[in-house]
Amino acid sequence: MILGGLLSICNVYTLHQAVTPPEQVQQIDQDCRSGKLPCGECKRVLIGNLLAELDPIRGRAEELRAEPKRVLQVLQSGAERARCIARETMVQVRDAMGVGARLPKP
Repeated sequence: MILGGLLSICNVYTLHQAVTPPEQVQQIDQDCRSGKLPCGECKRVLIGNLLAELDPIRGRAEELRAEPKRVLQVLQSGAERARCIARETMVQVRDAMGVGARLPKP
C-alpha cells in the first residue's frame, strides 16, 4: 500500500512471497494495492497456501512419530559420526596450534 507517498510494508504480503505461487503473488500485489482484495481475504489465501506448504512436513513428522525407535537409532548414529569428526578436527587444531595432548582414538 502507498500511504502518504511512502511505500508501507505489509507482513502478510511478505509471507505470500514465501509460500504463494509467483503468478498469484503478483495478482495479490495488484489487488491489494488497488483495494480490490480485502485484507481478510488476502489472509485466508495466505493461510491456504501456508497449510499446503506445510502438509508434506506434517506428513513426514507423522511417519517419524510412528517409528520412535528408528528415529532414536538414526540420532544416535549421527551423534557418533559427529563425535568422530569432532575428535579428528580437534587433533588437527591442537597440532596446528602446537598445544595440548592428543585425544586417544576410540
